[in-house]
Amino acid sequence: MSLNLASIPLRSASLYPQAPAILLGEKTVSYLVLKEQIVCCAQALKEQGIGPGDHVAIMLPNVPQFTINLNKSVGSTAGT
Repeated sequence: MSLNLASIPLRSASLYPQAPAILLGEKTVSYLVLKEQIVCCAQALKEQGIGPGDHVAIMLPNVPQFTINLNKSVGSTAGT
């Protein structure tokens, strides 16, 4: 796996699955859950015919879903 912005949470999920990846108020998302959500997002994009080289716009406030979508969009191979 090459080290890029998208690969960091996937690698962290392998090394530290229960460690907190996202903290938002009282809500904590572990690296394992983040990886599962990135894979789910990747599969949804793939089912819509979106693949490598396609452009994806993300319009979200600073919430956990932004991190999930950003990591898939910048080149993660999760679920593809």
